Parts: sequence; structure tokens; C-alpha cells
Amino acid sequence: MKKLSAESFFIVSLFLLFPGILFSAPTEKSLISAWENLQKNDSQTIVFEKLSYNLYRFKTKRFPFDGELKMLNITVDEQMSGFEGGFTMGIVETELIDLPEDFLEKYSYSYSAWSQSNILYYDRENEKWLSAKEYYTKAQENVPSGVFIDPFNYIPLLFLFFLIIILIFVYNIQRKNRKYLDFVRELSQKETELAEKTFKLSKNSNKLLNDILKELKKPTKKIKKK
Repeated sequence: MKKLSAESFFIVSLFLLFPGILFSAPTEKSLISAWENLQKNDSQTIVFEKLSYNLYRFKTKRFPFDGELKMLNITVDEQMSGFEGGFTMGIVETELIDLPEDFLEKYSYSYSAWSQSNILYYDRENEKWLSAKEYYTKAQENVPSGVFIDPFNYIPLLFLFFLIIILIFVYNIQRKNRKYLDFVRELSQKETELAEKTFKLSKNSNKLLNDILKELKKPTKKIKKK
């Protein structure tokens, strides 16, 4: 019987202690590719064309937008391991260019629903990225009936969801404050214009009154009787 060399024993020990190293690690490149395919194959997507490294032409049925979609940042977070630690969360932060000011106020729900497609989960066992919907479906399949699911596994997703809601709320407040400031500025301008008109009217009235007084002070001519 052949003895294992020190190197072979070390490698086997690593595989036994850390079976995760048998699987390929998720990368930003693979996350971008999976995200692009998810956006392109979405049944609600009308147009999704890559213009440059981080810029896309985007049109969707979810909300009225036909313009440029910018990819701002990519995050592959190994600490957000997902259900039973077999997944890695990937987040694609995006920006819809030149949105109307009242967009989030009108379409907050549909935008939030779409933004979930920017969160993916890497399945280490099958070595592929899953959408949020695919992730939850697989998580439910792996849980026996009656088993309690640790809610702390969903904290990252809940945090992102509430962050979006908070951003929408802050945006609406800033928008309303901006409208109020514009109203106050317009009101102040109208008051200034009214004051100027009142001043001019008062000046003209004074001039007219002075002219009348001058005419009254002039001596009247006596009419001679024939």
C-alpha cells in the first residue's frame, strides 16, 4: 500500500475541511454577464442594448422609461452567504439617466420591483448566478416542511429594500421642499413687482395732485361786463 505524500495529504485535508474550494468562486465579470442576460431576457424588457462598458440603452414595460441605463458599481459580497451559506450575493448598482423629478413618486412600486433584478445570488454548487426569484424558489425546495428558516439570512435583502424605500421618501421630501422654495421665491418676486408698481402709481398720483394745486393757485381772470 502506497503512503500519501505530505503534499497529497495537505490537499486532501483542504478539500475535507473546506469543500467550498472545489467550486469556482464568483467574479465580477460573471456577475455582469448574468445581470445582462437577466435584463435582456426579462419579459418586461423591450430594449436592452450595450452602448459601452457600463452604459446601456434600456426600455421596459414596467414603467415609462426609454433612455440610458448606467452601471455604477459591482459588488460580490462573500459575507452575504444567503440560505444555508451555499450562496454569494452579487449587487449591481445602477442609475436611470435623466429621470423626471416626479418619477419615483409616481412609479415607486414598479421601480422597486425592477430593482430586485439587480440583486443576484451565486449558487456555488451549480456554479451559476441565480435571480432573486430563482434563489427563493431553490431555498424553499431545500427546506423540509415544518423547518424554521432563519430570518437573519434575509437581512441583506430586507436592508436593501428598506434603503430603496428611504431613498424614495427622502427624494419626495426634497422635491416638495424644492417646490415650496420655488413658490416662496416666486411670491417674493411678485411682491417686489407689486411694490414697484405701487410706488410708481403713488409717484404719478403725487405729480397729478401737484399739477392740480398749481392750477388752482393761479389767479382767475375777471370777466368785464359790457
